[in-house]
This record gives sequence, C-alpha cells and structure tokens, in this order.
Amino acid sequence: MGLGRMRTVAAASAPLEAWWRPSPQAAESMPTLVHVAGTNGKGSVSHKIALGAAQAKLRGGPVGLFTSPHVGTFRERIRLDGDMISEARAEALLEEIAALEEQTQQDLTYFELLTLTSFLHFAHERAPVAVIEAGLGGLEDSTNILPDPAVCVITTIAMDHQAILGNTLDDIARAKGGIFKKGAAVVLGPTIPDAQLALLENLAHSVGAASFDVVSRVQGEDVDTENTRVAATALAKMGVDIDVEDLLCKRPLGRFEKVAERVVLDAAHNPAAFTRLGDDLARSFPTSGGYKIHAVVAMGANKDIRGSLAALLRTLDLDVASVTVAPSDNAERTASSIDLATAAREAAQDCGFSSLRVAHADSITKAYETVDSLTTGQRDVIVVCGSFNALGKIRAKHVAQMSMDEVNMNENKV
Repeated sequence: MGLGRMRTVAAASAPLEAWWRPSPQAAESMPTLVHVAGTNGKGSVSHKIALGAAQAKLRGGPVGLFTSPHVGTFRERIRLDGDMISEARAEALLEEIAALEEQTQQDLTYFELLTLTSFLHFAHERAPVAVIEAGLGGLEDSTNILPDPAVCVITTIAMDHQAILGNTLDDIARAKGGIFKKGAAVVLGPTIPDAQLALLENLAHSVGAASFDVVSRVQGEDVDTENTRVAATALAKMGVDIDVEDLLCKRPLGRFEKVAERVVLDAAHNPAAFTRLGDDLARSFPTSGGYKIHAVVAMGANKDIRGSLAALLRTLDLDVASVTVAPSDNAERTASSIDLATAAREAAQDCGFSSLRVAHADSITKAYETVDSLTTGQRDVIVVCGSFNALGKIRAKHVAQMSMDEVNMNENKV
C-alpha cells in the first residue's frame, strides 16, 4: 500500500503524462476518468459503466476498463471496448515499465505493475474514457494516482480487509472515500449505512467535490439491478443517458454467472456478499420450487469463513443441502480444507442446521467433480463460490476457448 512508487514511475512516463495531463493547448484531449471503489459490487459497476460509455460511443474513442482480481488470466483486468489486452501488448508494456523502474530505481509490486500496465495501455491508445476499479480500499490504493477523475463511485461499505482498512465501518468508509477529488461528481450506492453516508458526504465536501448523489434505496431489489442503477447514475454524470434495461444482466466473469443450467459461479468472499448471493439464489432457485443448493467453497484464510457461510445458510426460501470445501490454487492465501470444514460445521451449528452435509476435498476441481457426480437431479444446483481463485478451472470446464494463465496469477497477499 502507498502511492510513492507508483507516482514516481508514472511521472517518468512521457506517454502517460501526455495522456492524462495534456498541455493547455490540448486540454480538450484530457480523458474522462471514472474511479470506482466499494466493499462489494465495484467490479460489476465498473463493467457496466464502461459498457454504457462504449455503447454511447462517449467521446468517440475506445473505453478503457481496469478491474481486479481475475478469473482465468490477468489480461482480463485490462480491456478496451471489452477486448482483453493481447499477450504481445502486455509483454511490451511490462518491458516498458521495467525500463521505467530501472530509470527511477523503483521496484513495483505485482498489483502496481498491472495497474500501470493498464494506464499505459490506455495512454498509448489515447482512450478518451477510462473506468478504473480500486483494488483495496482507495486512499492508499495504487489506482489512486489518477488525476482529476470526473466521477468517483463507492458502491457499498461492509466489513472486509479489516487488517488493512481498519476494524470499523467508519475506518473502511474513510479508506474508500480517499478516492474523492476536487471537482469530481461523487456517486454512492443505496445500501451504504446512514452513518457512513454522512461521513462520506463530509469528506466529499472537504475535498471540493462538484456534486454528491446517493442512489435511492429500493426494498427487496436484486444485486444486479442495484449495481445497474449505480452505474446508470454515474453515466448520467458523464452525460450519458442510458436505459437501465440496457445494462441489466451484463455482468463480468464470476458474478452470479450461470455457466450451465445448474452451475453458478460467484466470487462472493465476505458475509455481505454471501448474503447477496443467497438472495440471488433464492430468487432463481427457491426451496418452494424444489431446488437444492450444493455449495462448493474455497476461501482465503484471512476471510470470515464462518460468518460468510452462516449468511448463506440463513437465506429464506433457500435449501442449502451440502457444503463441500477445498483449498484454492492460491496456496499462499487459501484456507485449508480442514479449517474450511470446521468453519462450515460451526456456521451450520450457528444456524441450527444439524443435518447439513459437510465434506472436503484436496482441490477445488476434485470438490466440484465429486459434487457434480453425486447431484444429478434437475433441481440440484451447484454453486462454486468464496474466492476468484475458486472459479477459473471450473469455468474452463464449461466455457470453450477460455483464456487461462498456466499458473494462478492472482495476488498472493493483500
């Protein structure tokens, strides 16, 4: 965390400086930048904003999009008009950054490298619009070297990454509100608690934000509709009037993604996200419709595993028949199968589900294959969840020509 390295290396890049800090004579070429933070939903909202801007052909050029983490390949994170950066282009830009590191005597982290790769890609292509998702928090996140964003969005505030962001919702809100800049339009999601809304409003005013808008809350609204309305509000601040219907069900990879008739992938990885996942599952596969849910779970060792699974089990009109746990491919971050199984049993006990079947496997692939072989009924639904690291290999089983890195290249540490 911290911005010193990024600022030093970025300042040494002539193409990047020319893109986002053009001369007064070329001020009209300054890109429209959108910065998106939030505990949950920020990837989906970023995806929808970029899609809406591209559909509107905003400013006539390609729309850049940087998100994280990824499901199959790190190249998913860096897109222009929806197209992933090519392997050759990524390699060339990483070589360019290596030269800048040597010139400035800086050593960037993995996330900083990918963030700067995206910025340089957009700069070289002279993208007039770019949507940037913050990685962790906001104030000290590598993406926060963005100069003069036009719009700053915070989707949700909930407990996650407490070891870095702080142990209270106020701490987390302050960290995420660190993306606010003078002159930016601030847009906040509808489920942010009132106390944190007030904190963020004060913060926005203190930095001189141009406007402050909170998307209205709609009781019982599904996650995708909520994210779409947040994206549409941000787009309106960019001068794009888009029909919400045009962005519904336009999700990035691994967000309530139905890869087969009875297989859902979702990267939910904290209690708030598992609550939302449970609600979406209950809408699509309710107990009243005879459906049974079989969860295949891998989670990071630093996550609230017990609280997350309890949130899923407590969902009304949802029959979670079994939970099968396994470590993910990210060996440095994953919880062990034993710890995951223990947490699952404790969550079941917390919720009074003494009959919940809990099993464990050596890998997420084996866990999925075992559950798939044992659940053949038309009303049996498999949900793979808990981490982006849990999804790639399972998605590759169902999606032809999916790009996959040879090794897991999501961050080892956060």
